[in-house]
Amino acid sequence: MNYWDHVSARFANNPYVVGYDPLNEPFPANPARDPLLLTPGHMDQKYLAPMYEKVFEKYQSHDKMQQMWFEPVPFPDEVGILSGAVFPVGFQTPPGGDMGSNIHVLNDHTYCC
Repeated sequence: MNYWDHVSARFANNPYVVGYDPLNEPFPANPARDPLLLTPGHMDQKYLAPMYEKVFEKYQSHDKMQQMWFEPVPFPDEVGILSGAVFPVGFQTPPGGDMGSNIHVLNDHTYCC
């Protein structure tokens, strides 16, 4: 969290920074330890959402209008086999925000089909 605290403090109110994306294409790192990581939406809800909320608090402490671009895991939320399958993300609301927030962007990557 200290990293994002430092970065967001340094670039607070900079008109050339459009937002922060704390983690590009997060991967469910150890499904052998937690097999539920292979369930679509599980890692988003259990691990990413709480971490993203803490990071968002750091952004907001320095600049209330700074956007957060947040990402779900690409796998297993989407599976590029058998003509592809796409599942709902595990986020119930934007991390640290409400539905319809104008300072949150769901930054989803898809490489499917």
